[in-house]
Amino acid sequence: MIMKSSYRIFRIFGISVELHITFILFLLLVSLFGPANVIFWLSIFAIVLMHELTHSIVAMKFGIKVPRITLTPIGGLASIEVPEDPKKELLISIAGPLSNFVLASTIYLLFISTSLTVHSYSFIIQRLSMSNANILDPSFLLSGILWVNLILGLFNVIPGFPMDGGRVLRAVLALWIDHVRATKIAVRIGQLMAFFMIISGIFVNPWLILIGVFLYYAGSSEFQLVKIKHALRGLKIGTLAMRNMRHANEYMTIGEFVRLIARPDQDYYPISDQSGRVIGVLNIQELKKVHREDFDKILVRDIANPRFNVLDAHLNAEEVVGKLLGMGFSLVVDSGRVIGYLTPEHILETAQFYNLLSKKSVTT
Repeated sequence: MIMKSSYRIFRIFGISVELHITFILFLLLVSLFGPANVIFWLSIFAIVLMHELTHSIVAMKFGIKVPRITLTPIGGLASIEVPEDPKKELLISIAGPLSNFVLASTIYLLFISTSLTVHSYSFIIQRLSMSNANILDPSFLLSGILWVNLILGLFNVIPGFPMDGGRVLRAVLALWIDHVRATKIAVRIGQLMAFFMIISGIFVNPWLILIGVFLYYAGSSEFQLVKIKHALRGLKIGTLAMRNMRHANEYMTIGEFVRLIARPDQDYYPISDQSGRVIGVLNIQELKKVHREDFDKILVRDIANPRFNVLDAHLNAEEVVGKLLGMGFSLVVDSGRVIGYLTPEHILETAQFYNLLSKKSVTT
């Protein structure tokens, strides 16, 4: 049984809110320092959730689906496929930080209209380290929420792609230049910011090192994805599919499969039942786990994976390429008939080929 990486805690506005396993472990670690720290960190992540929900609500106003929001120890991640529309991306990206500034301003107005006292950030951190910290004191709790919103809002407007500020920068640039080049510039600026974060983290706070490393590689990955999308623009999944697949019957032994079906240029083989329905997929690498003397005793269906992805040949490659790269092997079907298969490696090779043919390709 494969362990899940995140777990749903509830749904809101049709969005699944999930905790990443690392977030759960983080809370268990924080609990060792007292309940006050747990309450404080839960408050922080409630604010992070509000931030991501604001992004998501604006995206849904544009008809964009948001299947989930995942909370991790370094922040939240809303699964939003923003179209290459700079105006939409600008509004979606700026919505999160604005929600933090609005909440911080509201709390500050509450302070100046009441007798509550605003505590400094250093005071809050110092009190949290004390075992008898009264986290539920209104001044203390509201001051903490005020500071968290200010810090989160300011941090996210830093032009470090793929953070909100970096996406805003890309959106503004894309009003004047093409999307790929705008992404490249935003990523380069983001990587420069990541470098400064890593250096600062050595002397100031180790968390900055972790965030800096994440920003560096996340920005690079997103730039590669944008290039792949543009290279495959206009192509259908059926066009990309690797065809001339050999199939194997479920009652065929591994020995018969090796002698009659397997070939060097095919790594995955659909396994069909007597009616021709695909019941599993055999990865040639699975043969390594079987002793050669057992080849004529074990059936191919016994080592085939019954779980596999199926893609419609008429889907636009550009729209689903992000999911494809994380899916591994996928069968491609046309009107219910298997016509081929796709792997992330093949998608990357195809994108590279079309990128070379494009006069507008952008190098890294």
